[in-house]
Amino acid sequence: MLSKELSVVVQGAIDKENTSKCLKSIRRYLPESEIILSTWESSELKNLKFDKIILNKDPGAFYFDVNYNKLNNINRMLLSSKKGILNATKPYVLRIRSDLILKNDNILKLEDKLSLRMKKFSIFKQRIFSYEIFSIKYDKNNNKYQRMLFHISDWCHFGLKEDLEELFNIPLVKEPEFSRYFENNHKMILDDIHRERLWKMSPEQYISSMNAKKIIKNFQFNTYLDINDRNIEISENFIINNFI
Repeated sequence: MLSKELSVVVQGAIDKENTSKCLKSIRRYLPESEIILSTWESSELKNLKFDKIILNKDPGAFYFDVNYNKLNNINRMLLSSKKGILNATKPYVLRIRSDLILKNDNILKLEDKLSLRMKKFSIFKQRIFSYEIFSIKYDKNNNKYQRMLFHISDWCHFGLKEDLEELFNIPLVKEPEFSRYFENNHKMILDDIHRERLWKMSPEQYISSMNAKKIIKNFQFNTYLDINDRNIEISENFIINNFI
């Protein structure tokens, strides 16, 4: 494909060091693409070059990890991504974090070579390409493994605009109930390898599982601990039919 067929949605907070490099790398390697920066009101935009700017009201973030006070930026990611994608005018969209830097134009050479798809598990018109880093099947901690369902990396996505619109056509989570779910009257299973995490599930799992719920009847995946044979089967089939 040609870069003129592509809108690049750069979403998230302005990183003082890397966002400028991100935008410059897009212009260098995808020179005719439409660059959309979707960030927060009152952001410092000096010396940043883009085609469109979307200034969103920051929905905020809440802590989900009691040991390291880590913030769950799920609503920030969902909102800035959705608004950026909706404003894209090209048939294809590359959605990336504002701290990622392109090193080449290989994105233009991506091709879905898997011809078969199961209709009952397929929600998108075409498969969406996602980053392999942090697409996780098993997590490990203290030499123990735990199955991670629906965990497709949220660092970047590439595909048809209409498919990325559908991917992010899900509601924001209710906070702080989502990020501190296991803090309030909910008991975690004894063999959970991450007892310090309070969230219902990771942002990656929320995005994928919410899309799966659109097409699969009587599907229940309420927390990342809802691991059973049926949910494992649904996760595997949903991923292989909708993502590369």
